[in-house]
Amino acid sequence: MAFHYRVFVLFSLCLLTRLCFVGTFLDSYDSINFAFGLQEYNLALLQPHFPGYPVYVFISGIFFKIIGNDVWALSLPNVLFGSLTVYPLSLLTRRLFSEGVATVAAGLYIINPLCWLQAERAVSDTTGSFFILVSAYVLFHVYESKIRCTQFVDSQFSPGYVLFPLKKRRKRVSLLLKIQQPFSDIACLFWGSFVLGLSLGVRLSYFPFTALWFGVLVCNARVMFFAATGIICGICSWLVPQLVSVGWYSFCQTGNSFLYGHFIDWGGSIVTFGGMERFAVFAKSVIACGLGCGLGALSLFMVVPVTVTVFTLLSSLRKCCFHSKGLFWGIYMAPYLLWVIIGQNVKEPRHLLPFMPVFLVIISYGLCAVYKKWGKGISFALTLIIMSGMLWVSVTSVVQYKKNIPVQVQLVQFIEKNYEDISTRIYCGEEKRFFDYYAPHWDVRKARDVEEIEADLQSSLCVPDTILVVRMHGENKEFWEKHIHILSLKTTIKATNTQKELMLYQWNGR
Repeated sequence: MAFHYRVFVLFSLCLLTRLCFVGTFLDSYDSINFAFGLQEYNLALLQPHFPGYPVYVFISGIFFKIIGNDVWALSLPNVLFGSLTVYPLSLLTRRLFSEGVATVAAGLYIINPLCWLQAERAVSDTTGSFFILVSAYVLFHVYESKIRCTQFVDSQFSPGYVLFPLKKRRKRVSLLLKIQQPFSDIACLFWGSFVLGLSLGVRLSYFPFTALWFGVLVCNARVMFFAATGIICGICSWLVPQLVSVGWYSFCQTGNSFLYGHFIDWGGSIVTFGGMERFAVFAKSVIACGLGCGLGALSLFMVVPVTVTVFTLLSSLRKCCFHSKGLFWGIYMAPYLLWVIIGQNVKEPRHLLPFMPVFLVIISYGLCAVYKKWGKGISFALTLIIMSGMLWVSVTSVVQYKKNIPVQVQLVQFIEKNYEDISTRIYCGEEKRFFDYYAPHWDVRKARDVEEIEADLQSSLCVPDTILVVRMHGENKEFWEKHIHILSLKTTIKATNTQKELMLYQWNGR
């Protein structure tokens, strides 16, 4: 089967599997913000929160107008673009290595637990990763062209040409370079830059990938104008409409407030969550979620797939680092890796999503190297072991995600069923956003600690009969033993190795 037909089959398979397991509920704070943004786009009201994700909200808004369901409207862009990712991943891998490596990498991408699960959720990571990979593929065309030209220049200055005068050699090389770099390179540089600028409107936190753009641009300084024009056009395509809608002053004010919270207060950056524990959590996320090993529920069945996956990755990484085009992956990964370690919440494995193509390509490269060295049988056996492990974790995770009700939604449903809204007040953290969406008529107030609860109660003209509190993380267990424990809710998502637990209490005062 021709390569393009294989890629189309893989894309179709990916699309079909994603469509079957789209979530039923919004399961995160960000998802709720996106849903509100579909109804009324307003950064000041966190609809959605800064920077607004205008490209993702715009695409989701198109689906929302067609189907009228906000959960599906926010999930379908990830289903579609997550499946389309098979194309840039396969085409880029083929140019880097071979068709065999590209086919295996695309197959691993389809069944990778993190890639699969994030495509079912109402968040923007999967859509943003698609645009980043498309930009990387287009820019690689320019990067590869420069490598060919460099090799060509070296050949022109070989000892065989030493008899020619230096001035004539330079003139000859300059003329031939123009022939070697056709107009298509300029077009690729423009469109690769444009897509990169557009991707920042999907997820602004992917800005470190501009380092890849700078790396390619250094290699092609002669056409800097086209690269700059492309990325400026891409950014302006979403930033200008957003500023017109939101207003410059409001945008900057909201941005300053959000950046302070993200880095200093609640964002999970290295300032608020540091030390060796941060690096341990990051490493665990890479192994358990990125490689699909599922350490949170490591069973005897998973020992062999985990061992083979990690061994293949490490042994292949050593070879790929010295590959003639390995520098491209290094420029792709290193800046974003540094950003995740410093500025992102490492407890959220979805931030690892842009790394997945690199990991999967390196593993595929190793499996194909085994095929060349040890034969078809051993390579097929190792591939089957790795895929079986990933597939097991993926299927159990997406089925669980499809069937289970998020703990925040369970909390809302429990309170609606067992209490009266006119005589009950609820204090909670981010869970308030779920009440705003699923039960907007309830008296729900955000409080981060007991002091804020007491301050609010003292300032209230009328204190309700029943006060419910979702357990504050800053208080110890002994404190909450004084109150009436009503409900415990807990869920584990195997593919992301994360747990969510909520405990509901009735307030009896300090």
